[in-house]
Amino acid sequence: MTNDILLLGLDPGFANYGWCFAMLLPQDRPTVDYMGVLTTKKDQRKVLESHDMLKRQRVLVDGLERLFQHGPSVVCIESFSPPRHSGSASKVAMAYNTAIVMAHLNDVPVVLSSPQEIKMAVAGKRTASKSKMAAELTGAFPECRPLLEDVADSKQEHPLDALGAIVAALDSDVIKALRGR
Repeated sequence: MTNDILLLGLDPGFANYGWCFAMLLPQDRPTVDYMGVLTTKKDQRKVLESHDMLKRQRVLVDGLERLFQHGPSVVCIESFSPPRHSGSASKVAMAYNTAIVMAHLNDVPVVLSSPQEIKMAVAGKRTASKSKMAAELTGAFPECRPLLEDVADSKQEHPLDALGAIVAALDSDVIKALRGR
């Protein structure tokens, strides 16, 4: 029996949903294995927004189902931080809640970290910029650079944010319990 812990990091977004898999071996730092972005696009035809949102949420559910088939031990999620615009807030809430429901249905524990907790864990500063976060994460986890080659430059922040959620979760009680500490 192995004590390897498969971590799934998620950065919930409605258009761009970042994800990252990292393996945590006993007494080691995680090793990033896979990263990517689930994407949804607004229907350009004239359809009811609620129908479009339902279609897009189904895309997210299908993508998350594929990710959960890998059997993560823990899901590390950047916690819901509602945007100011109500339309955007409802979409981000749908994406976030999809992750919570999928974890529940797969009986996988969840560790939530606020954006500020993630910035503090990664860069040591609650106000770290996106570029500082990316530099810190790719510096600490050079194996993620080739994994990001297939992700458009404009979308790379999303899987990196998912990796940040993993980093922030490493000191959580859930991961300590899985590590036997």
